[in-house]
Order: sequence, then C-alpha cells, then structure tokens
Amino acid sequence: MKKILFVEGLSNHVGHKKMNKLFMEIFMKKYEVHTLCFSDWYFDLSPNIIQHFYIDTKEFWIKKLTRTFSAINILTEIKKLDKKLKFDIIIMSTFSYWVTPLWPFFFRNYNKMWILHHDDLDLSRRYPYKIFFYIFVKRYVHLTLDSFIKKGMMEWYPGISDRIFELIHPHERRVLKEPSLWKEYQNKFLCISIGRGASDDFFSEIISLEEKKHILKKNNVYLYLKSSKIKYENENIIVNPNYLSEQEYNELLGRASVLFVCYNNNYHLRVSGQLLDGISNYKYVIGNDIQIVRAYEERYPDICKAIITGEDFLNQLILLKRNNYNEIDFKMFFKDHSDEKILKQMNQIEKIIFR
Repeated sequence: MKKILFVEGLSNHVGHKKMNKLFMEIFMKKYEVHTLCFSDWYFDLSPNIIQHFYIDTKEFWIKKLTRTFSAINILTEIKKLDKKLKFDIIIMSTFSYWVTPLWPFFFRNYNKMWILHHDDLDLSRRYPYKIFFYIFVKRYVHLTLDSFIKKGMMEWYPGISDRIFELIHPHERRVLKEPSLWKEYQNKFLCISIGRGASDDFFSEIISLEEKKHILKKNNVYLYLKSSKIKYENENIIVNPNYLSEQEYNELLGRASVLFVCYNNNYHLRVSGQLLDGISNYKYVIGNDIQIVRAYEERYPDICKAIITGEDFLNQLILLKRNNYNEIDFKMFFKDHSDEKILKQMNQIEKIIFR
C-alpha cells in the first residue's frame, strides 16, 4: 500500500480544512494516509489517518517575516518525516509563496511533490506572487479541483500541460440536524448567500431594486446575505456583516431553498465551497457570472443558474419559487463528485507521473 502525506503548509486556512479532510478520508480506501498539521487542527479526523504535528506559530503569523520562518520550519519537518517514513506522494494543500524558491533544496524528487491548488492560482497572477510561482511551477505535479481550472492553468503554463491534472472536489457529507436557530425563516422561501468574499456592490444593487419595486415582498421571498461591510435589514432582506458560527452556517443552509453564490470579479480559477455545500445538500444555486457558476450551469442546468444583473437574480429567484425543477442533475452531481471518481483520477495521475 502506497503512503501519502497530506500537508497543511499554513495554519490559518480554516475554509480549506473541511475539503482536505474529505480528500484524506477518500484516500484511506487506497493508501496509507498521514497528515502533517498543527495540534488540534483536525479534532474529528479518522483514527486510521496518522497525524504528525509541527509547532503552531499561527499567533505570530501577522508579520510576513515570521510567517516565512514558520513556512521554512514546516518544509524542514516534511523533509525529516519523509526521510523517516519514505512517502510515495506528498500532497501540499496550502503553502507560503515567499519560500517556494527554496522548495528545490527540500524536495529533489519532483514527481513525489503534488500541489493541491485552492485559491492560490488567482493569487499567482499578481505581483510579486507571480514571480515566486513562476520559479517553482515547472518542477512539481499540479492538482486542480475542476476541469475549467485545469484548462485555465494549462493556458497560462502550456509548457507543463503534462503535469497539470484534475482531482475533482469531493461532495460535502454534511448531515444537517433539525434547525433550532433562525426560527423566523420556518416555512418561508429563503435564499441565502453565506460565503466569504461576497460582492457588496451586487448586494447593494439588490437592496436598491427591492426598495423601488418590492419584488421580494410581493412574492413572499426572503434573503439572508452575508456581507463583508454592509449591514441592512427590512421585512424581506437581512444583510449581516458579522461572523457566522459553524452552527449558524449549517442551520441557515438547512432552512434555505436556494443558495446565492455571489463573488467579486477577481474570482477566477477556483471552486466555491459554498456552492459545493449547497448542491450537496440539495439546494438550488443562483450565481453571478463567474467561471465556477458558468461551469456548473453547463453541467447541471436544472439546479444551477448564472445571472448578470440584480434584476436577473430576482427574476430567477421568483421562477424557482413558482416551478418544480427536475432533480436528475443532483444525482449526476453526486456521481461526478463520488469517491470512485476521485480514486480513478488518482490512478490515472499515478500512471502518467510514475510511468
């Protein structure tokens, strides 16, 4: 049985933790799985996954210099652990760009080091990160979470197209408990947007439209929007800039009929955990016109719709309330994001890399 080391290269990416945990649980079916992270990062991880810990320095990571030293320390820990246990594959989930030029001194077997790209590909198009990324990108194996991300990365770096692969995002396994919060939304048609990085400009457009036309009020539709800056409330809309606890997030998702995925325009080569959460829990999705929403609309047109304007959004929301849509696309989604599909992709990557 081959050994995989799954590394958390940064200690402050809470949003990625859930997906990384899902990957490791899937890999257990085929590999001996280890993870390197800081203590108590995975409090409910399977006992079959072997955990190794590095010193948690997250409280000092505000300063880039300290963060860089911490990242170098993590690379040192990976190298020592690999020397001892001799892993077949090392998957780096999150990492610091500032130390990527040093990677060749730590990882000489370039086929062994696999980079799982989350949101860092968008970051890699900006200076100075672009320079750091270009230095190390040609050496290692790259895993992207969707086919449109793979295609985009291959267009950016055509010289390494044979080292860029898709490893599809797992579907979420959340089992929603009976909601006890948000009782005001019981038996109401509710649309929520509860992800990070939301477009406040789009939210402002929706508020302005509702104040003028009262479309939501006339159709008994309710919105709960998680914003970064806006605080607003009327009979049918709540816009909240405050942090949502995991319980609040889960129970809002349990109450909702529709999920609104609304990100800023710089959201390009990345997936949306919020979108995956929604469809995994049988919620219809409306999203603004970004690549992840367009890709999902093309695959699952009955459960995901891309819109351009605030008026488009309101009209689509009313249509969803009035019509029963075919749910075959939900079944297709779960098939496309199944454990079997992911393990098959891993097999195909191995055959190419280790041939």
